[in-house]
Amino acid sequence: MHITHISPNIPMSDSRENTPTFSFFYHHYYHHYDGLINTLIQLSSMLTASYTLL
Repeated sequence: MHITHISPNIPMSDSRENTPTFSFFYHHYYHHYDGLINTLIQLSSMLTASYTLL
Protein backbone atom coordinates (compact mmCIF):
# COMPACT_ATOMS: atom_id res chain seq x y z
CA MET A 1 0.00 0.00 0.00
CA HIS A 2 1.35 3.40 -0.96
CA ILE A 3 0.36 6.55 0.90
CA THR A 4 0.93 9.00 -1.94
CA HIS A 5 -0.69 12.08 -0.43
CA ILE A 6 1.96 12.29 2.32
CA SER A 7 4.98 12.35 0.00
CA PRO A 8 4.66 16.00 -1.19
CA ASN A 9 4.79 17.20 2.43
CA ILE A 10 8.33 15.88 2.87
CA PRO A 11 11.18 17.77 1.16
CA MET A 12 13.64 15.47 -0.57
CA SER A 13 16.63 17.41 0.80
CA ASP A 14 15.51 16.79 4.40
CA SER A 15 14.43 13.19 3.88
CA ARG A 16 16.94 11.83 6.42
CA GLU A 17 15.84 14.25 9.13
CA ASN A 18 12.15 13.63 8.47
CA THR A 19 12.41 9.84 8.43
CA PRO A 20 11.03 9.40 12.00
CA THR A 21 8.21 11.86 11.26
CA PHE A 22 7.40 10.10 8.00
CA SER A 23 7.43 6.74 9.77
CA PHE A 24 5.11 8.06 12.47
CA PHE A 25 2.62 9.45 9.97
CA TYR A 26 2.90 6.35 7.80
CA HIS A 27 2.02 4.04 10.69
CA HIS A 28 -0.70 6.43 11.89
CA TYR A 29 -2.38 6.57 8.49
CA TYR A 30 -1.80 2.86 7.94
CA HIS A 31 -3.66 1.95 11.13
CA HIS A 32 -6.40 4.47 10.29
CA TYR A 33 -6.73 2.96 6.81
CA ASP A 34 -6.76 -0.57 8.22
CA GLY A 35 -9.51 0.41 10.67
CA LEU A 36 -11.50 1.93 7.80
CA ILE A 37 -11.18 -1.29 5.81
CA ASN A 38 -12.35 -3.33 8.80
CA THR A 39 -15.35 -1.02 9.20
CA LEU A 40 -16.22 -1.43 5.52
CA ILE A 41 -15.94 -5.20 5.85
CA GLN A 42 -18.26 -5.18 8.88
CA LEU A 43 -20.77 -2.97 7.03
CA SER A 44 -20.60 -5.26 4.01
CA SER A 45 -21.25 -8.34 6.12
CA MET A 46 -24.16 -6.58 7.86
CA LEU A 47 -25.68 -5.60 4.52
CA THR A 48 -25.21 -9.13 3.22
CA ALA A 49 -26.89 -10.57 6.31
CA SER A 50 -29.78 -8.12 5.98
CA TYR A 51 -30.13 -8.99 2.30
CA THR A 52 -30.27 -12.72 3.02
CA LEU A 53 -32.92 -12.12 5.70
CA LEU A 54 -35.07 -10.32 3.14
